[in-house]
Amino acid sequence: MPKLLLSSTTSFFFGGIKAAFQNARKYGFDGLEIIPYRWTRPQEILELEKQYQVNVMGIHLPQWWQKSLSEALRAEPSLFEKMLVPLWQYALGVAKNSAGLAIARSLEERKPYVLMHSNVTEEAGGEFLPLAKTFNVVIENIPYYPKSSPALWDPAQIKQKNQEAGLHSGVVFDPGHLKSAIEQIPGTNAIELYRQARPEIVHISYNSGGIHILPNAKEQTQLRQMLQIHKPRYIVLETNPWVSIRKGKRLLEELLSSI
Repeated sequence: MPKLLLSSTTSFFFGGIKAAFQNARKYGFDGLEIIPYRWTRPQEILELEKQYQVNVMGIHLPQWWQKSLSEALRAEPSLFEKMLVPLWQYALGVAKNSAGLAIARSLEERKPYVLMHSNVTEEAGGEFLPLAKTFNVVIENIPYYPKSSPALWDPAQIKQKNQEAGLHSGVVFDPGHLKSAIEQIPGTNAIELYRQARPEIVHISYNSGGIHILPNAKEQTQLRQMLQIHKPRYIVLETNPWVSIRKGKRLLEELLSSI
């Protein structure tokens, strides 16, 4: 069965990385996916792992490779996301020199996955391949925007593109991100794309226009169908800090017990 991980998004504004460790221990998660702040250091993570007996299994890099603040503002399509850009730039920095890479090196023996959004791999260009050969890189689909390439939002095409490049990078399937394509592109079938992608990781972060909440009843039914087709290695609760972790954990356990 998939292991259940807690994302540090759930405590991003309230207690940060330390609170994520506390909550993972409190609610019985199998590990953590962290989004390190610019000031997070490897030694801090090693000490928290020891203190709470919870391991970091994944590290989520920032959503730009090396874009400046002005470039990132221009790249974001909606006003809401543009409003968040200064916060993400200040707190997380950019992927190229992210603290997450230093943390991944410190945990090298365990080989935690290093998560990159599909647009970040594209922005990295020729720097991506050496990174993918150094770390256990996994790639997450981003929301669809008009005229965007399917290799950015379609998890199945992300997997195919990796294979054509000779990479074995896992796919992170985010149903909340995929929802924008389903709404705008006739014939887009989430279950079929899931079947083709056979992801290593599934993110639970629905209505992902920066909202990141739990799936509703219809979305839970679809998620159950997906998990019956293919069981990922990890399922990550990546909700916002105002969503109940207890409720999210219980929902995921009920879903898994029914497949």
